[in-house]
Amino acid sequence: MNKKALVVSIDNYRTSPLKGCENDANRLFDILSGDHCKFEVKQLKNEEVTRHRLREEIHWLFKESGTALLFFAGHGWKKPAATYLVTHDYEEHDEGIDLNWLANAANRLTTPSQTVLYVLDCCHSGDGSIRGFGDETEDFEPSELNIIAGSGRALIAACKGSEVAYEYIHDGKVHGAFSHYLCEALDGAAANQSGEVTLNAVFDYIAYNLKNAGRQTPVMRGDQEGRIVLASGVTKSGDWSPAKNNQLSIEDAISKADELLSNAHSALSTDHSFEHWQRIGFSSACLIFEPILNWFRRRVDSQSNLRIDQDFKKRYDSCLHFYSKLCSVSPGIVMTNGIVGDRIGTGSFGSVWKIEGSPWNKPICFKAYHSHDLLDSEKVSRFRRGYEAMRQLDHPNIVKVLALSEIPFGFFMEYIEGANVRALNPGSSLNPEDIVSLLLDVAETLKHAHGRGVIHRDVKPENILIQISDVNTYSAYLTDFDLAWFSAATQVTRLADGFGSHFYAAPEQINSPRSAIAHQATVDSYSFGQLCFFAVCGRDPQAFDQESNIHAISDALGRNWNDASASKQMLDLFSNCTRRNPRDRIQDFREVSEQLAKIRITLESGKSDGYETPRFLEQIKFNLGGGVPTKSNTTNSVTLRSRSGRTELQIMISKDADSLCAIGVTFRPNEVIVEGNSSSAARATVNQRIDMMLREFSENHDATRKGAKGGAFEFTVRIDRLQKNISGVLIAREVISRVIDLVEQA
Repeated sequence: MNKKALVVSIDNYRTSPLKGCENDANRLFDILSGDHCKFEVKQLKNEEVTRHRLREEIHWLFKESGTALLFFAGHGWKKPAATYLVTHDYEEHDEGIDLNWLANAANRLTTPSQTVLYVLDCCHSGDGSIRGFGDETEDFEPSELNIIAGSGRALIAACKGSEVAYEYIHDGKVHGAFSHYLCEALDGAAANQSGEVTLNAVFDYIAYNLKNAGRQTPVMRGDQEGRIVLASGVTKSGDWSPAKNNQLSIEDAISKADELLSNAHSALSTDHSFEHWQRIGFSSACLIFEPILNWFRRRVDSQSNLRIDQDFKKRYDSCLHFYSKLCSVSPGIVMTNGIVGDRIGTGSFGSVWKIEGSPWNKPICFKAYHSHDLLDSEKVSRFRRGYEAMRQLDHPNIVKVLALSEIPFGFFMEYIEGANVRALNPGSSLNPEDIVSLLLDVAETLKHAHGRGVIHRDVKPENILIQISDVNTYSAYLTDFDLAWFSAATQVTRLADGFGSHFYAAPEQINSPRSAIAHQATVDSYSFGQLCFFAVCGRDPQAFDQESNIHAISDALGRNWNDASASKQMLDLFSNCTRRNPRDRIQDFREVSEQLAKIRITLESGKSDGYETPRFLEQIKFNLGGGVPTKSNTTNSVTLRSRSGRTELQIMISKDADSLCAIGVTFRPNEVIVEGNSSSAARATVNQRIDMMLREFSENHDATRKGAKGGAFEFTVRIDRLQKNISGVLIAREVISRVIDLVEQA
């Protein structure tokens, strides 16, 4: 049976066009169809790559082929529900080929004896798999594979699912970094002494070079058996081998450094006007300079003798001078993702600039790291960690980051139109109900972050942005995770010292910044309590003086809040968050959220002893954060989405009386993921956790779960004997919130 390859490339997208995909595809076409690889190759370019056509050609690829290789170079888009290979005819809600569809196609359309290879050069391609939904796959290292004659299935992706894939200039042409090394490997750079190029060697060569470039991390996964040989009779080019050290002599390193610095000088020196530099020169210089910077970094990291050689050090300092120049942005500069507009603000880590004409078709901004701090490796590390924290926290009240930029160093993120909490000053501009609603937004967001293993460590008024809707409702957005710390589960284990404002930092962050206790969730509890003080009093609290702060917030509550019960609850919340000993503070933000929900409903209820049924349902919806409408409501039913947007809920009255009722809450999650488990095992695990939690409420409210046995994951929780008053709303909110947490943070 023959070998087939489908080579797909798209450069001319309607928005965000690319430049190197067609170059790479043409080069790969020649290699695969040549005498060494001997593939029957079909090529699709640009307008030819529609959703329908690509699916059709994938069927051709798998039909009667012994080895089938799909190569895709273009955009990859990551959405909450799936990641897509973006076709030329993409639409807003139909981006192209779902990577899950691609994985399932390898199962449905091939036989076990066929070898199937997916090679994807696009952003987020590491989300892909070579197996369909429910089949387990693992990443593997080439050294773990057998050395017998091989077959099987494998995916090689240009980057992790959380990363983007890059293009760069080589020999005057734009190429995808991944595809360039792929072609080099097949063309002989990864050949062994027998002239064979194996799949393992190709991946190893790509991974080695991309690691040295420091931009993206390729991914390989599948169920390969033995050695899959892609090419034979290839003349070995270069002297690369996995075990080779590739060290340079000092003389060779200095000579190469001089050559690269000359290129950098040419890129940064221009005879054109300043307008030309802004419009064309800056972005071109960044593209040229990035591999130069990576070469210097790689040499310094891998060769200790170069770090102490004064001649090489002078050249490295010159490289960093060029780098600093390119990291200083100003209005009018054209970047890869838009034009730099007005400066929005400046902080300790960087300045934030409005970006115009971005490819994301929504308002964005760019947080540019301070160029004078580029040599502060610890601070640079924190800045990167802040980006990673914001990237992995998929929550509507966390400002979304969109892409990391190495030159200029910084990241693109959503632009939130509105003031921060300090500028808004809720204590003087908002009523108590709105103040508590904003604080509840922040608490729920921190609860989500903690559930994902991220501690913010810099909660303060400046780091919370407030957006006001057309109907004058307020939404709070958490940003600036520059001091964030990740749990071990996130694979970032180095502790970072440092703290934000001394008015809001917990005592242990200042007294013992590198201690374990300074990286626990309780530091956010302390800062949040201090934030509550600012929101109520309109000024900063005293640092580490809880007694004085209690008197001040008590006085402000007495003057501005009319409800004594709500005032007492807010005072207790502040006191329990800001105790000096971390062990005495509130430990879990779920408790903070529940207390704020109780305060808000106390403020809203006035002197009402109970609710009519429709009002009771609306109160539950409101206190779950169900401000975003979904389906129309009835007197006996409301439908909403969780705060994260990942779970749909329908709350129905199942029994109703004058003062008591029973409700049934149907949960429809978008997805359920329990790391290391199959879909069915994940469902079973989540169901077991929910059942255990419901036992706490079973005696008083007969809380039970009933779930569907097949199809889409959906289940209903019934809560009986609920009083149609404040108490019943709070019980319903607590049960429903805890179920959502168990599903979404599984």
